Amino acid sequence: MKRILPPVVGLLACALIAACQPQADGQATAQPAATSNTTSTTSSAPTAVDNVALDGFLAAVYGHGASRTRPWVHAPLQASFRDTETEANAPENVTRQLCADESVIQGGQPARLIAICGQPEDYGHPTPGLTDFFLLRMQDGKAVAAAQQHLQEYGSMGNPGEVKAMQLGADLWGFVVRSSFSNMGYTASTWGLVLPKDGGFHDAGFFRSHIDNLGLVEGCDDASQPCTAPKAFNINFALDTDRSNPTAAHWPLVVTESGPACGKPASATHRVLLDAATMRYQVPNILKRETCKDDWTD
Repeated sequence: MKRILPPVVGLLACALIAACQPQADGQATAQPAATSNTTSTTSSAPTAVDNVALDGFLAAVYGHGASRTRPWVHAPLQASFRDTETEANAPENVTRQLCADESVIQGGQPARLIAICGQPEDYGHPTPGLTDFFLLRMQDGKAVAAAQQHLQEYGSMGNPGEVKAMQLGADLWGFVVRSSFSNMGYTASTWGLVLPKDGGFHDAGFFRSHIDNLGLVEGCDDASQPCTAPKAFNINFALDTDRSNPTAAHWPLVVTESGPACGKPASATHRVLLDAATMRYQVPNILKRETCKDDWTD
């Protein structure tokens, strides 16, 4: 006798059998696509001016002979950085080199302060050197000058002196140039301050870094022996900044004197403030003097 399953049991059995059967090719059950509410965003933070970018900048301004590591001799490609004392149509003969290089954070972004120093071949005793100042940033994958200036007013005998970048406020960077002049036993060295202004750099003031007349005073020309002559002086002026308020826009300069000064020791300390309106330091004449006395007149 043939056994017949009840309708409900038959339907259940058919469902179980169908579930166990492999699905034909191309009939896979579609899975719902995963959804996400996240949105991908990309942000490019400002990057530092690396050596490759600096090499490219030097080549663009001074030509492919320019180098971070060695001096070069040829006229800059950009005429605004050439020696202004060279006669028209005459070949420029200036030896240049990278003389200051400092990576900094300025305006909340990485930047690079550099200076290029140049010494003309044909120079006299009072001839200043050439100095080009730059504040570099990265833009579109290359280094560009956010500020730049060509100055020919530092040093003597064609040598612009020693240049270094220096932080002078919470977000203020500039350059300090130390240059010297000697003549007939007298020596005067000067600190020159260079600050950014209006997309360039400008002379923000000067004061002495050293004065002496040891070569003029009898018995004082031997550097290994102290000179006690009442008319002799050998005064140093040390430069520092007052960072007691580190968030201040401009830090006062602190200049301290030391050394023999016409029979008594120099020991004065001076605070020099920046005039924010002119971006020049208010340097007292006593720091510009050429002897023991306050003999400087503007």
